[in-house]
Amino acid sequence: KMNIFKKITNELGVDTPLDKIVKERPKSFDMDKLKDAMVVEVNDKVYREQKSLPREFSWIFCFCFAFIFMPIGVFYNTENGIERIVSIIIYIIICVGAGAFPLFAPYKELILNREEGTISMPRAFKKENVVISFEEGDGIVKFTAGGGAAPDVYLVFLHKNRKKGGHLSHSDIYAFWDFVVWYMDKNRPLPPGTAFDPYREADFQRRKAEEFPKPLYKSYIPTPEATRSQQLERERIGKW
Repeated sequence: KMNIFKKITNELGVDTPLDKIVKERPKSFDMDKLKDAMVVEVNDKVYREQKSLPREFSWIFCFCFAFIFMPIGVFYNTENGIERIVSIIIYIIICVGAGAFPLFAPYKELILNREEGTISMPRAFKKENVVISFEEGDGIVKFTAGGGAAPDVYLVFLHKNRKKGGHLSHSDIYAFWDFVVWYMDKNRPLPPGTAFDPYREADFQRRKAEEFPKPLYKSYIPTPEATRSQQLERERIGKW
């Protein structure tokens, strides 16, 4: 296995597209962990992940702004009692407003449409998502200077002309990319994970009706069917 440091080093400074190949076991989505991953829908046709903040009061935002504005709000340099009271009121409003921001922030989603072969991603300061065909786009690892010694690493999906695109993932980026490639290949069985189990039979029957066309993208790991009998049927009809 290529270690994470080598993977990142290979991508540094260059918009090098990631291979559309399943290289390692992809990120797995299990039924009991979907909420933690902010996945709102997952089946044989579409994967939808919430990209906006949870609609709840954020104490983290509140405390962060409380720390930032404390010198202005509490230790206001004046001896006027009214000005101090007004300063504290403004300080409280700013902190509460920061904590309440997720309650009013626009709802954003990442959508992988396996059936249509498209990826829909939210754009900053835009209401509508940008939609790109998986065939016409590239997964690219991006780097920004973080607060610590290591760079901040994230995964984006950009059109080949680089004029439009959006954010895919900020964590487990290579495992998530392997998942995207696998999931968007509608000629393969559904990816690992109990979240897909209820839909495996319908997906198998669809591919069987199409006589099991060969995968669109390569894989370095096996992608067997859910059962041995299904596997034998695929090998007999699809020859792979």
